[in-house]
Order: sequence, then structure tokens, then C-alpha cells
Amino acid sequence: RDTTVVTINSLNLNVSVLKSCFSVHYPKRNQIWLFMTQTTQMDVCWVLDYTVGWAWPRHSFTDAFTCGALVRHTDGTYSVFTGERTGFTMRHDTGNLDNATAISWFYETGDIYKGSTSVRCNWPFFEMRGTTTDDTQSMSIAFIPDGNDISASSFSTPLASPQPLWGSVYWGQFDWAKTGTINKTMNPKLDAKTMRVKFSDVGGSYGLVECFSLAPIVEGTFYE
Repeated sequence: RDTTVVTINSLNLNVSVLKSCFSVHYPKRNQIWLFMTQTTQMDVCWVLDYTVGWAWPRHSFTDAFTCGALVRHTDGTYSVFTGERTGFTMRHDTGNLDNATAISWFYETGDIYKGSTSVRCNWPFFEMRGTTTDDTQSMSIAFIPDGNDISASSFSTPLASPQPLWGSVYWGQFDWAKTGTINKTMNPKLDAKTMRVKFSDVGGSYGLVECFSLAPIVEGTFYE
């Protein structure tokens, strides 16, 4: 993988920085927030979610935090608060806005492949199911081949809104028809051994992806 991919190991781990790292346990979300440094003191938060296979999503900030705590409100609920060097205290997990500005977001899958990472495939079909806030908002879908950090193909598309949520998904079936639901399909038109899919906002849009299917066809194979 390209060394510019941000991982925990790629952060600044010198002793002078490590002694300032801190973590906050957030039981409401079943998470542990670990504040570390990427550019300045504690401007990145790695979130250990111990309910989904010990996943490690990452939050990045323009502010540099110096301390954090789980604070109890008068109504008995708890929130994560952090303090920063200019004297401000900030409350986290309050919604989709940061000081009235839409929060930029993205989600990127791991490498997807057919049987082995050495098998080269055509990637002609992608299908997804989800919803956006309204019919005018779009979501960006990008396709990243062979462990690169730059997408080779991308689309921007609105998802149907509102849509009823599924109760279950049957993987391996391309017929996801259900009354009242709409799927989006697209052709990445790429040739690669592995593929990653990146979902992100378009101008501060919000969306929910319930599931997706990415179909590789091994080169030299003919399907009717």
C-alpha cells in the first residue's frame, strides 16, 4: 500500500508526542476514543468501536486538543468533551454540523478481490441501496484499483428519499427488488486485481448506504 495511507502506525509516534495522547471511553456508542497527533498536538481521533468487529474509524480535526473527558449532564446523559490550547471547550457527537458547518465525511472499504489478490478482473457492475436526506442531494462513489490512493473512476448520484429501510439483505442476489425501494447501478469500467469503494459527501450532503454489490469477472471468462 502507498505510504500516504493514514494508519495508526503512520502517525507521529515520537516520545514527546506519545506522552500527550489521551483516550475517552464512550459507553453510549460502545466506543473508545484515542486522541493522537497527525499534524499538530492531538488533531486526530481513532475510534475503537467494539461492537462491529473492533473497527477503527478515524476522525480528523482542524483543532488540536489537550485533554478530554466523559461529562455527565443534569438530565443524566453523557457526552465527550475536549479542551484545546486557546481555552475553548468543545462538545462532541451533537449532530451533523460543526459550528453550523456541514461535516465532511467519507467511508472507504478494504480491498475487494475475486478469490485471490493476484487474479486480474474486469469490474463492470456496481449496485447500491440507500437513501439521502432529499432527492436533490448526491453522494460520491469512487473506485480505487490495486491499492492506489487516487480513484480511477467516480460517480456522483442522488439516492431515493425517503425510502423504507430493509429488515434483511440476501447477499449474492442481484435482484434486490422490493416494493417502494430503488437501487442505483453503475459501471466502474475498470480492470484490476483488487478494488476499493469510497463513499463521500457532495457539498455537505448526508446519506445512508444500507448495502452494495461489486461484481468482478475474471479476465478470459465469458458470461452470457
